[in-house]
Amino acid sequence: NTPDFKKDTHKIKVSSILPFSSSIFASYQFGKRSNRDTHHDVDFSSFSARLSKYFAKYISCDLFYGKYLMDSNIRNSFERDIEKGGIDLKARLMKRTSAKITYRWEDIDRNNFSENKTRKTSYTVALNTRLMRKLRLHLRYKTTRIQDPFVLEDNTFSESIIQTTLPKKENQLYASLNW
Repeated sequence: NTPDFKKDTHKIKVSSILPFSSSIFASYQFGKRSNRDTHHDVDFSSFSARLSKYFAKYISCDLFYGKYLMDSNIRNSFERDIEKGGIDLKARLMKRTSAKITYRWEDIDRNNFSENKTRKTSYTVALNTRLMRKLRLHLRYKTTRIQDPFVLEDNTFSESIIQTTLPKKENQLYASLNW
């Protein structure tokens, strides 16, 4: 039987051009999800912001931040708070070639679960170029590190089986040639 939910959400967004070739965007959302059968509520809120800056004709930078909070009135229920942010540096190297370097971090704080905290950091370097009129090359390298990843425990058997849902270290190399 699927429970009947009611969800109320309120949202406000603001964006503005700032001095010195900069701009800002911010968004705030809050609400409540109620189970009409059990009368249990989950309150949530989120905030996100992005500051963009153009340093020169072909160089730009974006700083971004976000926070999500979830609180439940159900005793011993799973709750989480997520905070994340990072920086993008973009440059146009030649007429048809651009590069992007990204650093991102994410902290997940949980209540009433096997892992209380998870920290995830990633670095990405990407290069895009148009070799010929209809031939494009995309290269990307990404490295991700996860401390205390989210785990699942299965106590069906006499001993606990623990399975990690995310790798602790991951390196990706991606290349594509499109025409």
